[in-house]
Order: sequence, then structure tokens, then C-alpha cells
Amino acid sequence: MSSEPPMIVDYVAQAILGELDDTPRRHLDVSAGWGHLIRRLNKERPHMQSEACDFELMPDLGDIPGKTANLNSDTLPFEDNTFDVVTCTEAFEHIENYHHAVQEIERILKPGGIFFVSVPNMLSLRSRCIFMTRGLFLFYDALSTKEDMGKDAWMRHISPITFFHLALSLLDNGFENVKHYPGKTQKFSAAFYWLAAPIAKWATASAKKRRDRKGRSISAISDELAAQHHSWNVMTSRTLIMSARKKS
Repeated sequence: MSSEPPMIVDYVAQAILGELDDTPRRHLDVSAGWGHLIRRLNKERPHMQSEACDFELMPDLGDIPGKTANLNSDTLPFEDNTFDVVTCTEAFEHIENYHHAVQEIERILKPGGIFFVSVPNMLSLRSRCIFMTRGLFLFYDALSTKEDMGKDAWMRHISPITFFHLALSLLDNGFENVKHYPGKTQKFSAAFYWLAAPIAKWATASAKKRRDRKGRSISAISDELAAQHHSWNVMTSRTLIMSARKKS
């Protein structure tokens, strides 16, 4: 019997496990849901002390300790400099103000602590092609209003987030060393990457030259982050998976 295909949390866990050894760490999973990521990590890193936080705690969390908070607006119910690792998978696209969430996560991380985050990747090649024809990115389709959806309105993807703008939010709020990781590869995006990537690189380089000519140059780190929009991970992955460290 074939094994189950990997879930988003499996790709996120792979990124995390590649960065962390088995040293005991205090870990918070924000938007923990049913605890899938926590259990996946604890299987490989049994010394990790994991806690959950979400707007509602699911019964499936069992004995995993947890607290409730609205990631969009609340002060997270934890002291400053508490956690070594914070994770947040598939949540920012559901909230109005992910910058507030980034600020709160930076606050509760210890200096040098690491934050892992994932959102649907609106800049895969497949998504870019869909936008050219429909005017809406993949995973960010036309939606019903909040009033129409009632209690299920929280499920909507209301905040399309690019790699650059999420990275910029991290840098603006006390993080450094931004990285991205592979998610599930989209077959269409991978098939046409080698044709599209050179065009994307040329367009990015041309935009930089125009900015420089007009005296509107941006920092080297911002130029590099913008260039990452035509990297393999960003152009072919179904999910955008990133990490950054809180400045020491």
C-alpha cells in the first residue's frame, strides 16, 4: 500500500528539522489547529517543549498545553523573550493585519530565536499565469462577503502575501537572515521554470537599472529579496515556506 502524500506540515517540518538539532527548546505553534505540526516535530525532536496557540483550541490537541488569542489583533498571552522557536502555518492569509502578528511573534521570541511561517504561494509560475488570464491569483479566488459566510468567514484567504513583502515585514520588525524552503512542487510551474526564469531575471534586472537611473535605488538586501521572486522555490512551490531569526 502506498504511503499518504506529504501534507503542508510535512514540508514545513522538513524545513524546521533541517535547521534545528535535538537541543531542548521551547516551541510555540501559533494557529496550531489540530496539532499536526507539533506532533510531527515531537516525533523527530522529542526534547522540544511544544505549546499551542489559536483563536480556538481544538479537542484534538489532547495534553498539548495551549492558550487562545486572535492573531489579527490580540497581544499574544506570553511574556517577552519566552520561546526559542515559533511556527505559524497557513494563517497569515486569513487575517487582515499580519504585520501585527509578526510584531507579536518577534516580541515573544528569545533573541536569536527562529520563526518559521508558511502561506499559500501566490507567485508560483502557475499562479502568475492564472493571474494573467483571470486577474486573480491561485488560492486567492473571488470570495463571498463576511456577512454571507457568517461563522465560516475566517476560512477566507483575504490577504495575498508575496515573498518580498513578508520578508520586508520580518526585516522591519526585528528579524534577520530570511530564508525560503521548497514546498510541494507544482508540475506545471516546474515544467516551464527554465523558460520563464530567464525572462523574470531580465525584468528584475531592468527594474533595478531604472530605479538606479532615476536615483531611487533601494538597499542591497531589498534588491536581493526582490530577485528571489524568480528563484526555484518561489516560482515552483505550492506553499511559500520561510524562516527568519530575531536579532540577538
